[in-house]
Amino acid sequence: MKILNYMALIGLGFTLAACGGGGSSSDSTPAPTPTPDVYKDVVGYIDGVDNNGSKITINGATYDASAATLEYKNRSISFDSLEQGMKVEIDTKNDTIVELELEPSVVGKVNSVSENNINVGGVALTFDNINQDIMVNDQVVVSTLTQANSIVVTSIAKTTVMSSTEVEGSVSQLDTTNQTFVVLGLTVDYANAQIDADETLANSVWVEVIGTEDGALLRASEVDVEDLSLIHI
Repeated sequence: MKILNYMALIGLGFTLAACGGGGSSSDSTPAPTPTPDVYKDVVGYIDGVDNNGSKITINGATYDASAATLEYKNRSISFDSLEQGMKVEIDTKNDTIVELELEPSVVGKVNSVSENNINVGGVALTFDNINQDIMVNDQVVVSTLTQANSIVVTSIAKTTVMSSTEVEGSVSQLDTTNQTFVVLGLTVDYANAQIDADETLANSVWVEVIGTEDGALLRASEVDVEDLSLIHI
């Protein structure tokens, strides 16, 4: 009798093991594949700003900017200073802006302003939507569309983040004797400018110039020669 009971217990054990193994196999499901984050670098123009929802539409796509770092030349700018038409570069994670950098073509003091014409830092510009609050001696940032033979202004806005003058564009009329060149119609004196040793000035190269307005001249303190293939217009 003891032998029969022992064999019965062994048989029951095999039965339970088989049932347990079958249940485990039928209930197992593959682990879900995580969706990878998508990172992008986007350069474009602001189509619209939603101050209430902290959203910005750029090149037709809307992004969440509620936690974004907003800067110009490593200086913080406020969300409510962003306007339609401004040129910006953004780093994004999925549909969220991580960092936004303002990319104006001209920054400087307003020398004169009329209904559709404005002179900023010595650069003469035409724009149909000049804000009536912009006055002579105001510091402004100007965004433009770059075209071969003309400057198309997309935005002009007041700023307090930079007091010097900045212009960005293609070099023409380079005079290595007098150390001057012209960009956006403005004559630049680069005699005392900092220029990286591996950068070479030449006609048609793209430059970013920072300096001080002196009459009809911009006396440059820094000239940065850009790689034209990396310039987004």
